Amino acid sequence: MEGKRSPYSIIDKYTKGDLFLDDLGDELSVIKVFGQDIPYMDNILNDREEAYTKGSQMTYITSNLIPMEIKLTDGNVVADEVDTRYGERIRSRLEKQFN
Repeated sequence: MEGKRSPYSIIDKYTKGDLFLDDLGDELSVIKVFGQDIPYMDNILNDREEAYTKGSQMTYITSNLIPMEIKLTDGNVVADEVDTRYGERIRSRLEKQFN
């Protein structure tokens, strides 16, 4: 059907070329597209990691998320916020791209 777009075509523009993301984790976790919940940032980060491994683009990110589990001196543990929000799969892909 001409003119009909896939819900994922809306985020395609963020998967091409270099991208600067300010304050990762502050965005909505999903967006509704044609009544369908889309975890758009997960999809963008996944696609960008695949392109990164081919050397075709760079992603620059700022974030206040805690990128790993931290054990405090009082014995309490601060959760890995990246893993909690995006899952272990996306966290491991981010580890490959960033230091």
